[in-house]
Amino acid sequence: MRIFAKMGLMACLFGSVSGSHPAWAEKVVAEDTQPKLEVVAELDERPANIAVTITGEIVVSMNPYDHPKNKVVLIKKDGTVEPFPSAEWNDKDGPDAHAIGFTHVTGIRSTTRGSILVLDMGNEQHAPRFVEFDVLRRQVMNTRYIPRDFTTDQSYLQDFAINWDINHAYVSDMGLLDPTKPAKPGLIDVDLNGGWMFRLMEGQESIQPPEKPLTIDGKALSVSKDGKDYPVLGSLGPITLDVLRDTLYYGPMGEGKLYKVPLSKMSDVTVDEDTISKRIEVVGDKPASAAITVDAEENVYLAAIEKNEIGVMDKTGKYRSYIKDDRLQWASGFSYAPNGYIYVAISRLNELPMYHGGKEPAEKKPYLIARFKPIAPAAVGR
Repeated sequence: MRIFAKMGLMACLFGSVSGSHPAWAEKVVAEDTQPKLEVVAELDERPANIAVTITGEIVVSMNPYDHPKNKVVLIKKDGTVEPFPSAEWNDKDGPDAHAIGFTHVTGIRSTTRGSILVLDMGNEQHAPRFVEFDVLRRQVMNTRYIPRDFTTDQSYLQDFAINWDINHAYVSDMGLLDPTKPAKPGLIDVDLNGGWMFRLMEGQESIQPPEKPLTIDGKALSVSKDGKDYPVLGSLGPITLDVLRDTLYYGPMGEGKLYKVPLSKMSDVTVDEDTISKRIEVVGDKPASAAITVDAEENVYLAAIEKNEIGVMDKTGKYRSYIKDDRLQWASGFSYAPNGYIYVAISRLNELPMYHGGKEPAEKKPYLIARFKPIAPAAVGR
């Protein structure tokens, strides 16, 4: 019954998966299905992450490093943007007396309820929180704060995965708010229904930054402080759930390993850290990557920020380039859409002045929202 139920769920979420092709059609199919990057919108401000709803609305968080005019926007059919859910939520520097107003937003995901879940990192005055919005009505459905007990002075809540079956979110805390200080990464398991939450895996090697700094165009990224250069390292960053919500995939942003762990071992309050550690599996070796997502055949797509490519790792752990394109400069977020595409936010984060002695890039190009066809169907919310 469990297998039958899961297969029924997959058919409901993804549609039917086509079978094998006759031999005479193999060459035509190969030519027609070559993955291509299609530009959906050009933005004047730098995106951070992206969510496409079950009805096709595209909502994008804007990178807080640039102090954007709007923290979250909706991309309209003509490619223009408007503040989401309203101008009022975006023209304030943190919540007012009615809890209206974003501070710093990166993580954003869609749900099967037709809503958008926004992770607001907060600031010194405001605690981090999840805010869920009804997209069509532009109304708040739920708010869940993350108390300071579950963050550190180095917390940077960059991304999250959501399990809508039990309404839990798994937040990747990079722990590198100040890149000149030691990283303090961790994973925060948040019960969005208002129950408990835990900070997990702080001592796990799998979430620590690799020794190799992030390198773009052959040059290691660094930031300067008090006359000293500090290499930019990539600790826990990309995170996603498989389409059946059984397995959590994650890894460091830097070059290293991609890992997976059974979700049951992350949500069981009786399981200790040592037990979780024994359940963690290495999927394979991965390049530096800022975002990941996974399809129904366990192909993991990685935004390979040092290679200007989207790569794919199959369930055996083998990695290959899937789309190579010069426009893929630091892709930072994925979202599967009901039209069968994976949408991607391209941030060009490597151009931040903090990595170039405070200098802006010589040529100012528009930032891109693009899409591509995956190997197999996936699920909305990835």
